[in-house]
Amino acid sequence: MKIKTLMSTTIFVFLLIALVFSQENSGELKQLSDAVTLMVGKDYDSAINVLKSIDSTNAEITKKVNYYLSECYFAKKDFLNTITYGEKVIRIGDKDFYYHKSLYNVIFSSYMVNDFEKTIKYSSVYLDEFDDTQGLEGNVLTMFVNSLQAIGKTGEALKVLENYKDKYPNLYSSIKQSLELASSQKQGVTSGEFKANSKLDEVELQKTISDIKEKLEKISSKRDIELEKLESIIELLSLKEEVLKLKKYKMLSE
Repeated sequence: MKIKTLMSTTIFVFLLIALVFSQENSGELKQLSDAVTLMVGKDYDSAINVLKSIDSTNAEITKKVNYYLSECYFAKKDFLNTITYGEKVIRIGDKDFYYHKSLYNVIFSSYMVNDFEKTIKYSSVYLDEFDDTQGLEGNVLTMFVNSLQAIGKTGEALKVLENYKDKYPNLYSSIKQSLELASSQKQGVTSGEFKANSKLDEVELQKTISDIKEKLEKISSKRDIELEKLESIIELLSLKEEVLKLKKYKMLSE
């Protein structure tokens, strides 16, 4: 009987703390909700202004603010700011939706601004921690391998690619040849076959990277159309529900 009473008291205290917390953060939740609404309407500049006006001491709200700022800048193709705010989410280390998406955005953005070291760093983390549930692993692998090639680590790029030979056979075959040509050129191979085909100099490498960037942008745009709306709407509904609960509580308590 004492145990049951203790449990009831503990649950009551927990709910009371949660309620106080919700009341204290209701204004910030409302601002966050407004920002998401603006994002759904693609008014990213206004959303950024709202998000930057939120000065929260709550870690979860701060994480969401940084995540949505990163998303706004990603949509505007402001890749440097995408990286700045995305890394703030990554550093928290919560292996949740916000971490997963921020990690991808930072990988893509660092690749687009030729920060290949950062692309390699975060691509390695992504491939270690996530599978292909979001359909983005192939993109990450492509950026990872091409970034290694771009900084002269073609041999390492080939080794990474070999690990995904069976999982992504088309991707494997499409980029292996260029990697092998670059590798043989670096090693000074001068056979007739390679002399005829090994023209992958610095200019061509940059052209290859630019072509891949263009393809990745198209893939990312398609992904945003399919996923971003749903993600934003889900988050918006969740926040709206929280605000409505707070309003209802306020009416009952008056």
